[in-house]
Amino acid sequence: MSKQGTRKLFGTDGIRAVAGEPPLDAKTIYAVGLALGHSLRDMEKPKVLLGRDTRESSPWIAATIAAALRETGVDVESAGVVPTPAVAYLARTRGFNAGVVISASHNPWRDNGIKLFGPDGFKLPDATELAMEDEILRHAESANVPDAKGLPAVEDNSALQEDYIDFLISCVPDLRLQGLRIVADCANGAAAAVAPKLFAKLGVVDADEFAVLNVAPNGRNINDGCGALHPEWLAAEVKKRGASMGLTFDGDADRCMLAGAHGNVINGDAILLLAARDLKSRGLLSGDVVVATTMSNMGLEAALKRSGIQMLRAPVGDRYVLEQMQQNGAALGGEQSGAHPLPSPGDDGGRSADSACGAGSGCAERQKHRRAGCGSEGISAGDCECEGAGEKAAGEHSGCCGANPGGRRGTAGLGASGDSVFRNRGAGAGDDRSRER
Repeated sequence: MSKQGTRKLFGTDGIRAVAGEPPLDAKTIYAVGLALGHSLRDMEKPKVLLGRDTRESSPWIAATIAAALRETGVDVESAGVVPTPAVAYLARTRGFNAGVVISASHNPWRDNGIKLFGPDGFKLPDATELAMEDEILRHAESANVPDAKGLPAVEDNSALQEDYIDFLISCVPDLRLQGLRIVADCANGAAAAVAPKLFAKLGVVDADEFAVLNVAPNGRNINDGCGALHPEWLAAEVKKRGASMGLTFDGDADRCMLAGAHGNVINGDAILLLAARDLKSRGLLSGDVVVATTMSNMGLEAALKRSGIQMLRAPVGDRYVLEQMQQNGAALGGEQSGAHPLPSPGDDGGRSADSACGAGSGCAERQKHRRAGCGSEGISAGDCECEGAGEKAAGEHSGCCGANPGGRRGTAGLGASGDSVFRNRGAGAGDDRSRER
């Protein structure tokens, strides 16, 4: 793990700032595209995938990055508005040399950000980001940056979004939602473009049985009083509607919180407990170990121990959770904020490229045929200390950095040989502030 004090641009989850202001002004954004394109110059016909959330600034940022990449000879494709995990998945499965996510996750609409992924769906290592920073800053000083207003909009390929939706469904082939009354809060973010289509494909068409809310983004209402930062809003809706459960996502839909039938918030710790017990019962929890973070409640650790499961703690940040998962061969990890890296279907436990909560996939699977409330199957009344942490966390720690399935650190960076992290390495998968830079 690199020392954060040495960073000039990249934080714990990419570059974030107020859109249009340094370090997310047009010059720096264009410079990021140039630096990324130059890192791919030894590739044959390199191509980069873009994905974005619903912020007002996302289209012009995408157009600026695309223009810089094309100047360096890189082909650019866009999946449009998709969850961050979609870019991680598509970069790995569609042969892209890199992926770029334009989002500020749970931050207010005025903010935006840039997250970079390698061809295996993992975030770039610290060493690679740090090596890119100097080049980015040099380009920002000297590059001739075109006016973003004059750049053509990036054309979206809807087939890429559909591919991701089909992948989510394939993760849980036996999932049946009929008979459950479910509320989904899409935060007027990336999930709003995917979740309605996903649930329609699952055969959920009755609005009274399945309510998909906050799916009318206007560029400025992302995360506004809704989404994973405000799970209490979802909990109230679940109770008011007499629903079985609720799901709520953040702006880029890479994390998920739940609400139970009694209007109780079920945070990432409780979800981790559910998933760990489920995997263990099916013999899929490698080494009977899970990775949480330093923010996770002690009640979770005690509940896992009673189930014969060891809990390891990593620093806050999905990349550090995943790093420790790989080091310990763990099949499951997660953050209190609702991010849970899981192995992709068919993978071994040492790799994770896709979030369980990318648009409701894993969260729904862990809850299928359950009522998701305290005292229900999966969370017993004896684990109330952990459940209480869910409601407490919603107030105290809901601003924890959202996770991304691609989070990996300390691997395959720019070494002495100058080899690029963007060479195919073989397929492998923030800080604690509500307003992350």
